[in-house]
Order: sequence, then structure tokens, then C-alpha cells
Amino acid sequence: MRAVFLQNYEREVFEEEIRRAACRLGPRERMLFELLFEEELEIEAVACRLNLKIESVYVFKHRILKRLREMIATDEPLDLHDASHARSAKNSAR
Repeated sequence: MRAVFLQNYEREVFEEEIRRAACRLGPRERMLFELLFEEELEIEAVACRLNLKIESVYVFKHRILKRLREMIATDEPLDLHDASHARSAKNSAR
């Protein structure tokens, strides 16, 4: 039971790190992030919706993932007990 709790906690921390980093993406990258990862649309659907070539969406996806990895790697670890920090980061990006 404790292992499941820890696994869920670690997943929540990781997901919050991703959301926090995604808030720092540019407007176009943020829109693509939302479509690809939050709405879980297929590459083809994103390309059609944004009137982009499928190859371009793959390139953007690769760049977004690389950038998110870099941002997360250089950030301080997020403490879920400090939820106000995550909310303020999210609100400041709007």
C-alpha cells in the first residue's frame, strides 16, 4: 500500500514539474503541448487543426520535449506541499 502511495506521489510531482515547465513555453509551443499531451490528439489531427505539415508537428513535438527535459533538469525539485508556488507560476504565465 505504501509503495502505491509513493508511486502516485512521485507521479504527481513529475506531472506538476511538467505543467510548471510547460507554462514557460512560448505561445505556439504551449498550444502544441496542450493539443499533443493534454488533449492527447494524434499528430495528424494536430497538423490538420493548425494547418501544419505532419512533419512540422513531429519536429515541434521533439523540440518541445527536449525543451521540457532541459527546463525540468535545471529546476529545483518541486515540493507538492508548496502548492502556492506551483499556482503562482501557473498564474504568472497567463
